[in-house]
Amino acid sequence: MTGSDVNIEKAEHCDSTLVALAKAGNAPAIDELIRKYWPDAYRTAARILRCHADAEEAAQDVLCSAVSHLATFREDASFRTWIHRITVNQSLMLLRRRHGRADCSSPIPLERVAPLIGGAPTPEQVVLDAEYRTLLEEGLERLPERYVAILQLSVFEGRSTSEIAASVGLSLAVVKARLHRGRARLQQDIGRRLRLYLTEKDELRKRVRHYCPTAASKRAA
Repeated sequence: MTGSDVNIEKAEHCDSTLVALAKAGNAPAIDELIRKYWPDAYRTAARILRCHADAEEAAQDVLCSAVSHLATFREDASFRTWIHRITVNQSLMLLRRRHGRADCSSPIPLERVAPLIGGAPTPEQVVLDAEYRTLLEEGLERLPERYVAILQLSVFEGRSTSEIAASVGLSLAVVKARLHRGRARLQQDIGRRLRLYLTEKDELRKRVRHYCPTAASKRAA
């Protein structure tokens, strides 16, 4: 038995110790937090969403987000409370999406983003969360001003080239040229980071899914 295993056994029922180990990158501690809080996240999501598949999706998203943002957990509340708050927010967002009420955190459609990352993500990677949106916004801020408004209207609002031309008062030809150049510069700037981000999220989601009861039952079958 390794020292790491001993620490995890001692920390099994102590969230503060588990969180400290997880923040330091201890993989067994991260796995233990996922295992421990999967049922809580699922039950909370299921009460709101009333759908097993949606609740599992929400629980996976919540635990991926919690692990990705452990550094922001300030421990002024319990870890259980933090997970509950994230789960409620994620479930309500899914509920709004189900009923067609988009907000500022709504997913960005795949077809608008694929040109920016040099290839299409897999279907599982289509829903772009707040972190992904932030990377895009940061990339836009570094572009010359002549490209920014046009790309914002295209990527975040889904406007057509003719609508953008009318909105910014430029010819259709100029808008098309700036969209092409702006996308190329944005891809060069953040394309690698976006692809790395998607890969990391995919690997984390696989770890989280390992503790999903549905996936576990399929492995046992």
